[in-house]
Amino acid sequence: MPRNKEPDARKAEDRIVDEPGMSERFQRALRNALNTSPKHRSAPTPKTKERPASKGRVHKGKTRS
Repeated sequence: MPRNKEPDARKAEDRIVDEPGMSERFQRALRNALNTSPKHRSAPTPKTKERPASKGRVHKGKTRS
């Protein structure tokens, strides 16, 4: 397999061009990520159980047979 003699013999599409200020944003984000405390996972809060709907006057006083 022939190799290219020049290391930068890439297509123009393959080259990565940094945007202005990209390295500063990356450094700031990295610093923030390293300085924040770890967020430990905790158990999810149990859902509150809803009260059953009122049966109203229809069922009052009736017994099950």
